[in-house]
Amino acid sequence: MTIQQRIDDASREALRQQDRQRRSILSFLLAALKKAAVDARQDHPDDALAVTLLQKLRKQFQETLDSARKGERAELIERTTYEIAVVEEFLPAAPSEEAMRAIVAEEIARLGAASVKEMGKVIAAASARLAGADKARLSAIVRASLTG
Repeated sequence: MTIQQRIDDASREALRQQDRQRRSILSFLLAALKKAAVDARQDHPDDALAVTLLQKLRKQFQETLDSARKGERAELIERTTYEIAVVEEFLPAAPSEEAMRAIVAEEIARLGAASVKEMGKVIAAASARLAGADKARLSAIVRASLTG
C-alpha cells in the first residue's frame, strides 16, 4: 500500500470518526501530494516523492512550532504538534546512524569518491537507498567520511 493510499484510508477513517482536526490535516496532505505529483508530471505520486514531500512539510511545521514557542502561542503550539505527529505517522522510520554510515561507506567505495568535491554524488546515491533519512545527518556523515 502506497503512502498516498495510507493517507487516503486514514482520511476516510477520520471522516467516519468525525475527527475534524485529523481530517483537515489529512486533506491538506492529500492535496499537497496531488500538487507534487502534477508538478513532477506523474499520474500518482510514488513513495519517494511522498517521503520527500512529507519530510519538507514536517520541517515547515517544526519551524512553525519553534516560532509559536517563541511567541508563547499555546493554541498554535498544540495544533502544530498534532500536525507534526500526523505527518510522522506516514514517514518511514529513519535509518540508524550505523546503517547510514555503512551505506555511505558502500557508496563511497562504489563511486570511488576520494574528496569532498564528490560529496554530491555520494549523497545522491546514498539518499536513494536511505528513504526517510535526514538529509542534514546524511550530509554530515558523508562529509566526515570523505575528510577523515
